[in-house]
Amino acid sequence: MANVHVNEADWNKLGKEHRERITEIMRSTGLIGKGDNLIGAATPHARAVKFAEANPSCVLGCNAAEAVAVAACQAVPPPGNLICVAIAHAAADFCRSKC
Repeated sequence: MANVHVNEADWNKLGKEHRERITEIMRSTGLIGKGDNLIGAATPHARAVKFAEANPSCVLGCNAAEAVAVAACQAVPPPGNLICVAIAHAAADFCRSKC
């Protein structure tokens, strides 16, 4: 179980329904696990792994999941869709950090 830090100001703009929907998008694409949580933070975590040192197959998987999540974010009504895309990028960074 991990906390995935996303932009606090954006996250706090969203209502509970949109937060839950975005969290489900991130889980269904595999960017975050079932026990992981999206948490608003003033500053995101630094990347734990340099991409050059990471498993290339894992990085490609995270990249693909990121693309699917960004596409799925279009189903979230504005302005949540834009925040969802930013969260997809943060969740993909989290995913790649585990490679």
